[in-house]
Formats: sequence, C-alpha cells, structure tokens
Amino acid sequence: MTMTTIGKLAISCLCACCAAVRPAPAAPKAPAPKPAAAESPVRQLPSLANANVSLPWRELRGLLEAARGAAKPQPPVSHVFSPASYTATVAGDTARIIGRCSVDVLAERWVLVPLGPAPQGLRKVTLDGKACPVVMRGEALHALLSGKGARAIQIEIDAPVSVAKGTSSFRVPLVPSPVITLTTAVPRAGLDVRATGASTTKCSEAGGKTTAVSGHRGGSVITVSWRVKPARPRALPTRVYADTHTLVTLDDGLVRAVADVRLDVVHSPGARLRFHVDPKAVVLSVTGENLDGWRLVTEKAEKVVEVSFPAGATGERRLRIATERDLPEAGGEVALPVVRLAGAKRDRGTVAVASGGGWEVKPLAADAERIGISQLPASLRKAGGAGLELAYRYRKAPASISLAVARPTRRAAKIYAGTATLVTVESGRLRCRADVRYEVLHDGVDTLRVALPDGAELLNVSAPTLRRTQIVKEAGKRTLVIDLKDVARGSYAFTVTYEKRLADKETSPVVPLLSHPSAAQDGGSIGIEVRGGLEVRASAKGAERVDVKELGGSLWGSARSPLLMGFQYTKPGASLTLGITRHEDVDVLVAMSDVCESATTITPDGKSITKMMFVLRNNLKQFMRLKLPKGAQVWSAFVKDRPVTPVRTAGGDVLVPLVKSDPEDQEEDEDKEDSRSYRARRDRRRRERPNEAMRDRTYRARRRRVEKLRRAGDEPPPELKPYDVEIVYVVPKVKLPEKGQLTVALPTCDIPTGHLAWAVFLPRTLRVVDAEGNLKEVSSFSLPFSHFADAEYARRFGRASLAKAQELKQMAQRLAKVQEKLADLAVAAKAQGVLPVRVEIPVTGQISRFEKFLVVDEAPEMTLTYRRKTD
Repeated sequence: MTMTTIGKLAISCLCACCAAVRPAPAAPKAPAPKPAAAESPVRQLPSLANANVSLPWRELRGLLEAARGAAKPQPPVSHVFSPASYTATVAGDTARIIGRCSVDVLAERWVLVPLGPAPQGLRKVTLDGKACPVVMRGEALHALLSGKGARAIQIEIDAPVSVAKGTSSFRVPLVPSPVITLTTAVPRAGLDVRATGASTTKCSEAGGKTTAVSGHRGGSVITVSWRVKPARPRALPTRVYADTHTLVTLDDGLVRAVADVRLDVVHSPGARLRFHVDPKAVVLSVTGENLDGWRLVTEKAEKVVEVSFPAGATGERRLRIATERDLPEAGGEVALPVVRLAGAKRDRGTVAVASGGGWEVKPLAADAERIGISQLPASLRKAGGAGLELAYRYRKAPASISLAVARPTRRAAKIYAGTATLVTVESGRLRCRADVRYEVLHDGVDTLRVALPDGAELLNVSAPTLRRTQIVKEAGKRTLVIDLKDVARGSYAFTVTYEKRLADKETSPVVPLLSHPSAAQDGGSIGIEVRGGLEVRASAKGAERVDVKELGGSLWGSARSPLLMGFQYTKPGASLTLGITRHEDVDVLVAMSDVCESATTITPDGKSITKMMFVLRNNLKQFMRLKLPKGAQVWSAFVKDRPVTPVRTAGGDVLVPLVKSDPEDQEEDEDKEDSRSYRARRDRRRRERPNEAMRDRTYRARRRRVEKLRRAGDEPPPELKPYDVEIVYVVPKVKLPEKGQLTVALPTCDIPTGHLAWAVFLPRTLRVVDAEGNLKEVSSFSLPFSHFADAEYARRFGRASLAKAQELKQMAQRLAKVQEKLADLAVAAKAQGVLPVRVEIPVTGQISRFEKFLVVDEAPEMTLTYRRKTD
C-alpha cells in the first residue's frame, strides 16, 4: 500500500472524527441529501484491521485544519480607539480634566482596554453613561469590557496646578488614541500657553481668559504650562547714520558724481529716506540692496531723492546715487555740493576729484578738509585711477567744494636721452649696439629721431609698438626716423644695432656714436670689448674714462667678452678714437685626453690584443691620428659610445673620426641615465671607487669657483663635457720561449694624454722578472677611479678562495683557448666600410701595471723580461 493511499485513509478517518466531535450548529434544516454517486476506487478505504499509522504533528495539524474546513478570519487586535478629545478648565490651584473617547470592541470575549497611565486625582470613569469597571495593571489603568460593538468612555480627573519661577503647569495622562485634541482654558488674559509634545498649538483670548487648543499623540503624560507674556518695549525713534564716498569726474564737458552711500538704520524700521542732491544736476540712477523704489521731489529750489525701503528695513544698507551736470566749455568756478541725508544723526564722507586729462583742476574755497589722495578709501583710488587730482574729507553735512576748472595749456614734449653703447672691435669692423632710454615729459611723442654717424650701416631697430623705420637726410646728415603705433610717454626704451666697416690698413678708426637732435639732454656711456688677436687703445674727447665696473648692467649683459675700457659723456658731440694693433694668432690645444685606460692581453700562443679608452674633450679636432705598432690591425672603434669607421692614411696612420664635446651641464644628474646601457654600466663601475670622496671635493671646489665668478658678474665660459673613445687592435703573434724578453707598445697619438694607465696581462705560466721602458711600473694605479682591467680582474679572481684557485686556473686556460679561436675567426670576419662590433678583451693571466703622466707625441713602450714558471 502506498503512502498516498495511507494518507487519504487517515484524512477520511480524521474527517469522520472531527465531524463526530464538532457540535452541530443551530442552523436551519439541512437540504435533502442528493443521491450518492458511485464512489471512486481511490476513495475506498482498505481494511487494515488493527494496524497503526504514524504521522508528524505538522502533517496531522494540517489534516485536522483541513477537516474542520475554512475557519472564519479573526481580527489582529481586540479593540480600536477613535479620535479622542480632552478639555481642561483651570480654577484656582486645580485643573478639571474631562476626556472623552470611543472604543470599538472586536472580540466576543472579555477585553482589557488600556486608558493610559494611572492619573492622580481620578474622579470617575463611565462607560456609555454608566460606571465602568477599571483594573490596575502596573502603572496603567484598564477598562474591563465584554461583547462586540462601539462603547463611549469618559474620564474625569482633578489635576493639581504647580507654580515654579513664574510658570504654572499641570499634567494630563492621555488614552492611547492616535489623535487627541486638548483644549485648555485659563481664566486670565495675556498668557503664553504651551503643551509638551504638541504638534500644533493655537492660543486665543476672549472674555478675560486664554484658550489654547493643541494636538497630541496618546499613550503618554503631557505637561501644560503657562506664564504671563513679557510686555512689549516702547518703540524708539529711528536713527540713521550715513557714510558717503563720492567720485567726481570732469571729462567731455560734464561733471559726473557717483555717491556710494552706506547706511546704518538703528531702532525702529525706516521705510523712507530723503537725500538732498545738487539742484543743478540731473539724477541718472539710484540703485541699492532691497530697494523698493525712488522718486524725485523738488522742495524750495532743492532737489530731493526720496528712497523707499521695505517695511522693517533695519541694519546696514547700501545704495548708489549717480548725478550729472554740464560743464562750460571755457571752464570756470564749479561748486560741488555733496549728497546729504535728511534727518541723519551722522553724515560724513570723502570726495575724490578726477580729471579725464582735458581739464586743469585747482582747489578753491571748501568747507571740507583737504587730504592726500593716498588717504582715500581703496575703492575710490581704484575707481579714480591715475586721473585723481584732489581729495577731501567732511565730517558733517551739508558740505560744498569749489573748484577752478580750465583748459590746460599744452606744453611741448621734453625728452631726456641716455644711450649705452657697446662697441665690439673685430677684425675689419666695429659692431655697435646702442640701448637707448628716453624720458618723455609733458606730452607724448609718436615719432623719434636719431642722428646716424658717418660710415655707420644700420642693421636692426628693436622698439615697442614699432610701426616703421626710415632713414632721411636732414640738414645734410642722415637721420633715423622711428614711427610708433602708440604715443610714447614717460620711460621708453629701444635698441639700435649698426656697424662700421674698416679699411684693410685702417688702424685709427673713430667710434660711431648716436646722437638725438630732439633731446633736451643727451648723454650716455660706452663699453669696449675686443674679439680676436687685436690690441686696442682709445683716446676720447668730450667723454670721461671710467672703470668698467661703473658701466650699466645692460652693457655687461650684451657683451660676450670682458669689457676692456669704459667711458661716459653728458653732452652730445663726444668722440672716441681707437688705436688698433693686429697680432698673429697662436695655435692652442683644441683637444685633450684627460685619462687613457689601456689593457693588453698576451695569449699563450703569443697573440696580443689591446683596448684603449680615452676620456677626451674636443673643441675643434676632426680626427684622432694613431700610429699603430708594426703589424697591428684595428678591430673596433667607438666614439661617445657609438661605433665609428676608422680610416687609414697613405702613410699608414689610422684616423678615428671625433665629435665636438657638448657644453657641460652642472645640474646633470648622472643617476637618471639608462641603467641598462653600456655607458651607464661603465659609469656606475667608475663611480664605485675608493677615491670618490676626493673626486667629490674636487667637484665641489670647482663649483664654488664658478659660483664666485657668477656672483662677481663674470659669467664663466661653459666647460666641455668629456666623452670616451675606445680603440681595440691586435698584434700578430710572436714566439714565447721558456725565457726571454717581450716588447709591448701602444700607438702614438697626436692628442696629448694627461694620465696613461696601462695594464699588461701575461699568461699565468710566465712570470715577469724585469720591466724597462718609458713608463713607470706601479703596484696600483693612481687614477681617481677604478681601471676597467682592475675592476674586471678583481671581479673574476680577487674574491676567489684558495680552495678554488686550481679550478680558476683551469678555467683561465680553457678561456684562453676559446679566445684564441675567436681571434682567428675575427680576422676572417673583418670587412671594410662598415661599423664595427664592440670587442671586450680577455682579462686573464699575470697582471703588470704601468703608468705615465703627460704623454705627448710619443709611443709608450715596455720591454718585459720573463721566465716560465715551474709547477
């Protein structure tokens, strides 16, 4: 039998049980039963005899509920409150409180309805006009009700009134109704009644009592309090204070006055204010904050501006009154009455007078204090600008100011000229740069005239707002006319560049100097610099010899060479004659190798390979000329870390192309270079040296010398940045007997070398007994950095332990054999006219160190006496 069949059987049994247990309702007669249909086979109950059936309670409960049929839904609460109302009437020290509410009971059983916190002074509780049974549960009061339906409940309470610090109050417990209206009546007028927790409160007075209606949410105890309202202060008269800043502008036949008035209204609000303005002026505008409007009123030959503010406009207010009046074309006396506030307790201010340039203004009588323009407020100084002429201050209105206005008498422009001329003496010419500064007084000019000296050829004119230049003849002399786009006033500067060609044998030329025919004063200074192998003397007329340190900064800034002589003159007509002596140039050193690091490795079969690294500074030289040892062949050449193709001359010398050194940047940060490049690795290796502190001290000392020269006004010439030249060459092999002598040599270079450091590596089977040559044998190099051979040698062998010495020896022998094969292959891989590859020479064997200072036009050479080691 399936579980489904068993479940259906249990349901049928339970239904029968429930039907037997459930009482029959007293309902009308049931309708006559219908004929039973044929029973389905599924609903037939099997015969189980005394079998037991087990079901979980959850399933059994579901079956029981299903057997009882659909139950009627029950409400979630037993009762519901309708909006309630309370009235409180105060009489003496007691408040009679009556609360009315309606409760809908929803259950058929007995229900306890809460009536809120139990109050003190409870008189009675009625239910539908009859006494209502009440129950205390804790601190709350409950009404005991039964049966469904709406019930009316009324509560009467006598609450005591307490008085504290002038405030009377009583407490009202409220039923838990969602909406409650409380009406409080106090038998006294002029009270301020408040209720705690009220959403709204409205007070009214009638018949000598105060009534307050407030809304609350029930279920709590509220406090109703009242106190006498404070008496309103007696209204004080309005007091107005005015501070006025007036800008008066005279221009284009008009006198315009703009008065910025700052008002301070105190006590009672002022709705209207009256301002007296110039009766001869036209009011253009009245603007301000929160201004309702304004109107113009004429009273007894006075013009009054009446301004309206919103009611209750107190505190600070600002407004601006703009007026305008005609100014006679011929000028004359002009009276300027200031804006005056009627009825003001204080009326003070300042007046600024500005002219647009078309009038000349002079002060006349005034009942105001004359002050300086710098004493004006910043707003007036900014608005008046450069045209401010007069300033006044008054402390009490009315105040009037009288001015004498007239057309200014035009005066001719007056020019003071100063010329700073830099004369550069070069081979075959005098090049001049004249920095001219004009001071233009009284009136402006738009045309400048400069007299050009004889023989001078104009090169360039640089001037602000330049429109055009032209050379004309005036009174038989050439005059440079400079036309400007704008009128020049005050200080004006421009530059004229010109030159004078010298004849082949001319040795006493006259320096061409500019003059200014339109200038009332013409003076200047002259500085002379020399370029090339020239010796210069000077004789002056009308000019005074001065120390070059007294010359202006513009001359020093324009000069490329040190100034040798200086002159000053204060009148036009000064002349300066030079005496020039030409000398032949001396050849100087244009390239220098500060350091040359060299390393030569001798292989066991007698081949030798040499690498030379020059640290070079080059200014002009095109090639480095090398005379290689006999039979030597160049394998690789790198200049400035780039491969180059060397060439061979007809005489057999090798030429390595060079580049010009860049100017050294003192602020360059070496650490910013690409750490992956060969040059960066080499520089990092060079920086890791024991003498770095010494090198830093030398660098800082040179920096101090440069800064000292700069502070003295003498800019030092830029230093040349050194770069590397790397040469790798090989020499044919020689026989190495058991003992004997071996001669090793470096090429002769046409560039002097300051310090040559040479490391020679012999096979480890040979031992050097003696060394002779033009270099000195040393135990360690005195370079300010590590020699590249020393660094590589130490990296390979210097840190090895004694236990690994034999292993390193065998590795060196195998490395030597490999390098011999590579050398043979390299000979076959050579080609002409292509860039070489970088060659790193083998660093292995017995090292000998040689060095020499200042190698010039000589071939470094050493003869080594050796013998073979016996193991």
